[in-house]
Amino acid sequence: MFQGYHLTIKKKMGGKTVPRFNELEKVNIRKNLIQKGTELFILYGLKKTTIDNIATACGISKGSFYAFYETKEDLYLEIWLKEEAKFNEFLTEIMQSYDDAKEMLIEVCRGTFRYFEMNPFHRNMYEKKEMEQLVRKLAPEKLSMLINQDNSTFVPLIKKLQEEKKIIPIDPETVMGIHRCLSMLPLIRQEVGAAVFPAAIEHMIQFIAEGLTKSENGRT
Repeated sequence: MFQGYHLTIKKKMGGKTVPRFNELEKVNIRKNLIQKGTELFILYGLKKTTIDNIATACGISKGSFYAFYETKEDLYLEIWLKEEAKFNEFLTEIMQSYDDAKEMLIEVCRGTFRYFEMNPFHRNMYEKKEMEQLVRKLAPEKLSMLINQDNSTFVPLIKKLQEEKKIIPIDPETVMGIHRCLSMLPLIRQEVGAAVFPAAIEHMIQFIAEGLTKSENGRT
């Protein structure tokens, strides 16, 4: 698709010769890389998808890929950040739909698992264990972008709930950490036991919601 683009100057990047594109070309190619990359990562997973696969699907050379991303993991991270933004919008809508904090927390947690079941990109994170490869390949500061994005979305909402005395006054980032831990549990579904996993998750959701909404006298 993009092979006919006029390539202007070439530059060296990490020992590779990388084409330069004008601004319109950059926008179109990056958009295509994200679209085709998403499709390939869903179909084959991060480990089995190669840069050659992605470049071929986009109609560009492998060298052109490096004009946008240093590694396929960097492309995967950008896609994940975009998918995570959609997920955050989904959870924010749930949070704003409930007046009762306990009910809201329960539905946020349930919604997390529903969303992951519906979204093939997120589902692959668990079924193909993409997270393990990202942790190995990406620098910690890049992985922290995911946490920072989540915190910037939800910490203000959590603080507001705490100001209204609807949830207990602990560090909002700790609340985010609790949710993050819960959302990672599908990684150990088989170890927990597939038969008991749904019931175990539901009980944990109830315990978390009750614990976060206890008042000083111990009542919810």
